[in-house]
Amino acid sequence: MREKNKRGLSQIMQATVDLLSGALIPITFFPIILQNIINFFPFSSLIYTPTMIYLGKLTGMELLKALSLQVVWIIILSALAKFIWKMGIKRYESSGS
Repeated sequence: MREKNKRGLSQIMQATVDLLSGALIPITFFPIILQNIINFFPFSSLIYTPTMIYLGKLTGMELLKALSLQVVWIIILSALAKFIWKMGIKRYESSGS
């Protein structure tokens, strides 16, 4: 039963990423408010942003803004990963005595 739960959760997560990255529906089809929210998160950097760059739809300041946002998310997620790693190591070392 647990394997089904894991698979279902994994499918829900993948569908969410596909939706928010523009893989299922282009982000330009969403209302402006949702576009702004979706474009703020890193998911659009997976498919939508590279596609728009390739098609020449992002140029100049829009391109710089999109790439800068990717750098910001890399920094945020790297810091979060480092924090989680340190907490895990601390927990592992304290339980190993």
